[in-house]
Amino acid sequence: MEKNEITTHTTWLQQIGLSEGVIAAFIIGFLGLCGIFITQYFDRKKERRAFLREKFEELCFRLADFATLVKENEAKRFQGKDSKSFDLSNFSREGGKIEILTILYFSELEDECKVFLQRGLDLCVAQRLYEMNSNEKNLDRLEKKTRRF
Repeated sequence: MEKNEITTHTTWLQQIGLSEGVIAAFIIGFLGLCGIFITQYFDRKKERRAFLREKFEELCFRLADFATLVKENEAKRFQGKDSKSFDLSNFSREGGKIEILTILYFSELEDECKVFLQRGLDLCVAQRLYEMNSNEKNLDRLEKKTRRF
């Protein structure tokens, strides 16, 4: 009975004009293509992780630069230097770059970065207010903003 089934399958292949060799070549080719697709998938996944790691490092450096801008402004105030030379456009530009990176690549960090940027801006505004009007109320506000930042 088994011999009869094998003969039937062989006869069917001969009827449609295919040999076992052609079918084997097709199967080997198909498996080869599957292997290529799987390899490309994992290579792209690895490249994506490396790209995101680079962007995360860039975000960290930008956050550090932003904090440095805020602290430099604070240091100028304590040294008695007038911080009217504080470049608000540079401050906004650095904040904008941070926002763009978080929106494009790290949406889960978006809220935390916005809070950080806002607190930095609030601290700089409080510093300017204290420089313009050095009273107790502005000093309290400045100290509160400094602690929050």
